[in-house]
Amino acid sequence: MSIATVTAGATANLPAAASRAKMRKRFLIAGIGALALLGPVLGVSFLANSGTASPSISASGASGSLTYTACPNATATLFYSTTACTTSPQTAFTPPNWAPTANTAGSVASGGDLGLIDAVGQTSPVILNVYVTNLQALALDYSSFAFAVNVYQCASTSAACPTSGSGAWSPIATWDSANYASTPYLTSSSGYISFSLPAGDWYDVAIDTGGEFYCISTSTSGGASLSPSFFLTSSAT
Repeated sequence: MSIATVTAGATANLPAAASRAKMRKRFLIAGIGALALLGPVLGVSFLANSGTASPSISASGASGSLTYTACPNATATLFYSTTACTTSPQTAFTPPNWAPTANTAGSVASGGDLGLIDAVGQTSPVILNVYVTNLQALALDYSSFAFAVNVYQCASTSAACPTSGSGAWSPIATWDSANYASTPYLTSSSGYISFSLPAGDWYDVAIDTGGEFYCISTSTSGGASLSPSFFLTSSAT
């Protein structure tokens, strides 16, 4: 008699259990829908939305410019660019690169060369200016960035310096200490940096691995851009 009572009670509770399961399913579906709606409002990315930064580089073509953004001669070497130089056509330099993800902090994954400065024949310091010319477009994809600018020095008359060993490219020995206590950063707040280089050597201006940025979107439509456009000028004082 007690067995029949237990069995009947369990059977009688099945509709209620099924009803509760349906309610949990409805709640789960509704919850997922609510998250999908809240994501854009709160700026939360539930899926990894990644892009690629491919910086472009240009330099002043004005008379007296000492800046090269492609190989100036067939024997030149650079700190980051590993392809052998040619002059017909001129070998382009290897720029820095990184892969930003929306709503995520990041940094430059691979450093790269921006330009060569020929100060070999100069007798007075050379003023170098580095600009980011598309700040408005970058502001749609980055809330902030700080790129580590480094300058490598080479005593060769043709910029034929290896990346290691005797006569190699090395961080500039005499930094522009009047303006910078250490390696400076090119930031989203200014988009511009300027400093003085001693006369007599070649200089490789580079963006080093590291630095930091915060990516808020990986869209490249509506005027947005993930890729800085760098512009260099240099002139003797």
